[in-house]
Amino acid sequence: VLTGIVGPNRFNLLVGLPLLVVAALYARQGMTGGPARRGSTFPIGTYSLGGPIQGITGLSEFSPQEYALMPKLFEGETSYDAPPVMFLGRLWGMSLGTVNGRIYKTALYLLLRSEFEANNVAMAARQFCIEKLGKPTEQKTGQSIWDTTDGNVILETGKTAEGFAVGLYETSSAVKTFKRQGGPPVGR
Repeated sequence: VLTGIVGPNRFNLLVGLPLLVVAALYARQGMTGGPARRGSTFPIGTYSLGGPIQGITGLSEFSPQEYALMPKLFEGETSYDAPPVMFLGRLWGMSLGTVNGRIYKTALYLLLRSEFEANNVAMAARQFCIEKLGKPTEQKTGQSIWDTTDGNVILETGKTAEGFAVGLYETSSAVKTFKRQGGPPVGR
């Protein structure tokens, strides 16, 4: 196995070594198989799913342009831009989705110019989620999803015109009980 990594080209080691380190960490932590642990979503700063927004300062309701990009889905829904939140040693942008004054969605996001830096941030966020929630329920390129006891957590990465985006989203399972704008509750 190492001959393929070391090989005739010295740069193979630079590419292969991080893969071996990640594989060793997964093996050490028992992440190579077995059932996924299902934890609950975690607080982001002072925000928790199901928590009230009453008394939270610094929130700014979405502008008409923001609502045009992310329209309201539920009766009683209001979305907010929140002050940046310190998470994993960085300041992240933060948005909240609420229904009837309670948080049902948190959205952390970063936009970085360097793909290398974005990958490092995404790997740190993924590792944080694995430590809190166990192995992802689903994963594909650029996205990991954890089903939790109270909703789900989604980590997404992608390239944009401005750089490289990393997003971490939590959604409450309470959305199943919300009434859609002009329709029945989602769960029915």
